[in-house]
Amino acid sequence: ISPVIPLSEEKRRISSLFDLILDTVTQPATNAYALCQHAICTILTYIDEIIHELPAKENLSADRSLANEIVAYIDAHYMEPLTLSLLSRHFFISPDYLSHIVKKEYGFSPIEYLLNRRIGESIRLLMSTNFNIKTISEMVGYPNIHHYSTAFKKKVGTSPSFYRKNLIMHSTPQKGDGKML
Repeated sequence: ISPVIPLSEEKRRISSLFDLILDTVTQPATNAYALCQHAICTILTYIDEIIHELPAKENLSADRSLANEIVAYIDAHYMEPLTLSLLSRHFFISPDYLSHIVKKEYGFSPIEYLLNRRIGESIRLLMSTNFNIKTISEMVGYPNIHHYSTAFKKKVGTSPSFYRKNLIMHSTPQKGDGKML
């Protein structure tokens, strides 16, 4: 299944849960760890329900199938310098038609999807690796670290280094608090 799924009516609820996590991490309380854990479990439950409601692949229309192929291609090549023009040439369709079918199926234009994919992958790398910011920038398709930082800040609301610093500072249990990671 694609890493980006249509949220429909659950979008507001999931967005609120992410806001709660961000508020909790930036202004931690004694129960911040447990609160974030429960919010993440709730988000995953919503996503699991949404995924199970998605139609089976064999019932897909031609446009839906093509949109899925385009998104799968973006997922496999997000670290490369993709453009709408390159995608349309690869799939032998016009840029307008390509944009239309992807946006209709996923709620994002192909380029928005690409940017979301890159930023999502960079967040995963910031959370799970010790790679420096420049290396992560290059790994997710931004050869220019300044363009990466600008795109990250626009999507996430903070710089990649600030995001990582706060993530580490607020997710590491303090001595004697009894919490386990």
